[in-house]
Amino acid sequence: MDFRLQLQHKFWPAQWRLCRRLGFQPCYEGDAGAGEAEKGEIPLFRLKKVMVRYLRQEPVWRWHRLFLALEEYWECMSYLSFLQKEARRVIRPWNESLANQILEQGYRDFIREAPDYWPELTGLITQKLRHLKYYDELKGSLPAEVFNCR
Repeated sequence: MDFRLQLQHKFWPAQWRLCRRLGFQPCYEGDAGAGEAEKGEIPLFRLKKVMVRYLRQEPVWRWHRLFLALEEYWECMSYLSFLQKEARRVIRPWNESLANQILEQGYRDFIREAPDYWPELTGLITQKLRHLKYYDELKGSLPAEVFNCR
């Protein structure tokens, strides 16, 4: 069973991890290799849909896996919320694309790394975002000739 994920959703890495943890195959909107079915036949990710589908297909003695997966899902969402809050603090019109690239790479790292490494990963992403703020402050304190801008 597949679920379509929207990459524009701010918590898509948590959704991806939940699907994988429960044995579903996540795919992205517009992903041509996602499946045997047409785009409309693959349901869009909704937490309630995922939970109901898992409970229907698994025997009762495996339902504890759902609670473990939900715990990981909420933990991932809390780290992602923290990163988004940190990004809002440093994003300016002139560095928005770079900050979004840093966040996007961090999101992709979240789906690859084990939950034990998420605190360190969050720290590294936050450090990159704060470097943007530091360089913006540095740019404001130095003469414009140094940066060739007016």
